[in-house]
Amino acid sequence: MPTTLHRQKLMLAMAKELGEVRTLLERLAEELVCDVDMIDKHLEKLQQFDIISQHVDECGRLLGRMADGMTTYEALGKVGLGGLQARLARALPEG
Repeated sequence: MPTTLHRQKLMLAMAKELGEVRTLLERLAEELVCDVDMIDKHLEKLQQFDIISQHVDECGRLLGRMADGMTTYEALGKVGLGGLQARLARALPEG
């Protein structure tokens, strides 16, 4: 069974990976919005890149806070996207 230190290291590594995913998404979005035809045809869909990036960022920060020793409920309480916070909170017992 993994030790607390192992869990912390894994959560920090996962948080870092999620940060990398966000960077990749942002780069892709930047490339796509440079194409005027793409913007004209798919503006609403392109805006979803920002929403996805925000979700990935919040999940990474949540993992980072938990890895730094914050309780699950405290860490979850700092999630800035209300819908995401509510969905994640439903996965936990009340506390």
